[in-house]
Amino acid sequence: MQKHGHRLKAGDSFAFRSTLDHAFRNVGTTPARMVIVNTPGGFHEGFFLDAGVRVSGQVPIFPPLTPPDVPKLLADAARWGIEILPPPAA
Repeated sequence: MQKHGHRLKAGDSFAFRSTLDHAFRNVGTTPARMVIVNTPGGFHEGFFLDAGVRVSGQVPIFPPLTPPDVPKLLADAARWGIEILPPPAA
């Protein structure tokens, strides 16, 4: 697998084909937020609706983090034809 690292700072954007294996990681010391835009929608939209957490009202900028429910996340991904790869070996 070919690896390409791209470090982005606040306000930067990056585009790539959704068929490429990809991952996101915050290498900073403060929480990060990102906006993901998938075109066309379809299966990505369905996956994010299934895997995400619905919120209403005012949401704190940095809500408390809880560990992900990995079995649910994998099942949601499989339902939409998305393969979640294991993290690279350390």
